Amino acid sequence: MTDRLITFNDTAPSAAAQFDALHLDLEPQSLDDWSTASDAGKRVYLDHLLDAFIDIRAALDAGGYGSLPIYADIPFTWDKIPGSIGWTSPADRDAWFNDVLTVVDGLTIMTFSKDNFVDLETATDYERRKAIGGNVHVGIQPKVGPGEIWPTYPIFESTMVALETAHGEAHIKNYAFWRHAYEDFGPTIGSAPGADVLSELTSSPSGTGGVIILTGGRARIRLHCQT
Repeated sequence: MTDRLITFNDTAPSAAAQFDALHLDLEPQSLDDWSTASDAGKRVYLDHLLDAFIDIRAALDAGGYGSLPIYADIPFTWDKIPGSIGWTSPADRDAWFNDVLTVVDGLTIMTFSKDNFVDLETATDYERRKAIGGNVHVGIQPKVGPGEIWPTYPIFESTMVALETAHGEAHIKNYAFWRHAYEDFGPTIGSAPGADVLSELTSSPSGTGGVIILTGGRARIRLHCQT
């Protein structure tokens, strides 16, 4: 992966065409062995993850990209004591986070099960206030609609506004897909996923499976909306 990024940037036609950062989503918790590992075993996995960050940083440095920042995703549960990770002490936990932050430039805390501002604040309190301060993004699940984490778009939006007020736009993952996309391009509401029928956000999509598409730059975020 790192070699491919270096090769791509080395052969890019201009600096503007190069990648300007690397965001890592390395998830030891998705390994088959994770579910059967002891808490102490999971602690060892986190050291392996740190080693991977160190190796990737070293490869970028050696390839001439020492100034290219690295960001990474981690679950909100890892800092908890007691919890699923077999930290030997709070100092052991703090040392791991401090070591990680000597290698990566920031973390996104995955809180995809949280559906309100207070729970999001609580879940990310350690990372935001104790471990890494301004170098943390709150990652939330942007799925809206019946059966989803956010039942209606206004509830989703009010939570994002609360996060924005508390921490600023730089600390919300996919922030640009939400506010800037809506303000710059407006919503697209279709009667089915992929449809491109312009309408107002308050309009009810026809059919039974409407989706709000917010377009921002080269990416789009789909918000399944309530009919």
